Amino acid sequence: MSVGSTICATVDGSVDEAVAKKLIAHVGASPGEIHITNGKTNVRKGLDGYVAAARYKPWMVLIDLDQDADCAPLLRKDWLPARCHFSQMSHPRRRKWACLRGAAPVFHRRCMRTYCKDGKPSESEADKPTLQAAGESLGEMAAKPRFCFCVAVRVVEAWLLADAIHISRYLEIDKTRIPSNPEELPDPKAAVVELASGSRNRKIRTDMVPRPESGRKTGPLYPSFMTEFICRLWQPDRAAERSESLRHAIERLRRL
Repeated sequence: MSVGSTICATVDGSVDEAVAKKLIAHVGASPGEIHITNGKTNVRKGLDGYVAAARYKPWMVLIDLDQDADCAPLLRKDWLPARCHFSQMSHPRRRKWACLRGAAPVFHRRCMRTYCKDGKPSESEADKPTLQAAGESLGEMAAKPRFCFCVAVRVVEAWLLADAIHISRYLEIDKTRIPSNPEELPDPKAAVVELASGSRNRKIRTDMVPRPESGRKTGPLYPSFMTEFICRLWQPDRAAERSESLRHAIERLRRL
């Protein structure tokens, strides 16, 4: 990857957005457009389009493993199988990419008009392209250098906990309280909330930790606090020493 290049990204939420931007800057690139889907299901629905967009510019997709699979490679195999084929098509005025199978529509990168609907090419005479060459499977396309599929084990909070020195400093707790193997935690986000509940800072305790009667998993300002920590203190290289999935993510980004 050349220094100063731009990498676009798709993420689930605002904390993931901050992580993606930090990692992109960490490898010497600039963050491009960041798509926040507000739901892991929405990331998967649009995956075909993001892989296709990586033909034109580097693209990163960042998701949490959660409890969806035993490990990141199994989740990748499930999300990026050889199931959806793309074909290169020509048009009298421009070239387009259309999805011949699969649910997600593919958009032309300039005008953003849909040339594939419900997994079928457009029937419009004006948009009818001519098939030139059979394409590749989604998994094959995703393996190309311009697409980076990153899985946080089990959630991105494990990556944040892996930088024990700085997160303990930010939460104002003793460093010895930080788990030594954050990727082995069943719920790293809950661990962060639990650590915040013991903070010496009253604002952290009240704003990051949910009230018992709220039924929420995090406090009202949890995303804001985590975003501030990521931007100000979090050091990906230090965290990668205790997080294998983060180390792999950084290595893949550097190859874009």
